[in-house]
Amino acid sequence: MKFTKRFVNTLIEIAPEFDLACIGTSIYGLGAATIESLRYISHARIVYCYPVTRQHAAVMRSLNRNIVDLNDSHYLAGRKFEVAYSEIITEILRAASDGGRVVYAQQGSPTFLAYTSVQLLKLASAEGLRVVAVPGVSSFECLLTYLAPRFDLSDVQLYNCSSIASGAVSIDRRIPCLCFNLARYASGAIGAHAEHFDPALLDALIRKLAQFYEEDHPVFMNVVEPSGSVSEIQTSVQRLNRDLAIAPPNATLFLPGND
Repeated sequence: MKFTKRFVNTLIEIAPEFDLACIGTSIYGLGAATIESLRYISHARIVYCYPVTRQHAAVMRSLNRNIVDLNDSHYLAGRKFEVAYSEIITEILRAASDGGRVVYAQQGSPTFLAYTSVQLLKLASAEGLRVVAVPGVSSFECLLTYLAPRFDLSDVQLYNCSSIASGAVSIDRRIPCLCFNLARYASGAIGAHAEHFDPALLDALIRKLAQFYEEDHPVFMNVVEPSGSVSEIQTSVQRLNRDLAIAPPNATLFLPGND
């Protein structure tokens, strides 16, 4: 069967039944959104989202006129993550309870490194609401696609920087390791630049990594850009103390396996 425009439109026009849908679009907006994600956006009473560009916002509004751009209300630079997330969860849960058919749309996955979605799914389910999660193209998938041509990723470790620094996890240096959430760990504020990172927190992370890796072990600071491409800065465990101070705040650390 050919996926004609008419066939795709027919799939989108099928109205789903839901009170709250936490969906992923793609890491760069709608460029790799699934038909299922578009279907929920189109049939929502209200859509909460984080457009990455004005063009992205315009496309969202072409799918649904009732868009709430959280970048203009709650997810503001300099605010503490916990405060912003709490307010977002409260507002969306209230809207889902009051009239249903609410979509919470994120770039990427609605469950991987997506605290608000995970909490919304749990809380809405506990209230007896009809809840659904729809996957999207996450930063993890973008990074794997970028790194796979150079490294064996048949096994991968995924850790939050805070979990590593606190000693909550133990790294197997033989297996490639991705360390996420640097900005939330080192600053706790939305949109914080590297110069605002807490030096003590960075030092704690570096000292813990040094327990598992040699000083010259390579570290790649990777950033998934709004375009979906990945930029990269190579450093080492020894030079991390210098380079993390100027690292992009949304960088993910990648440490290759050590045979």
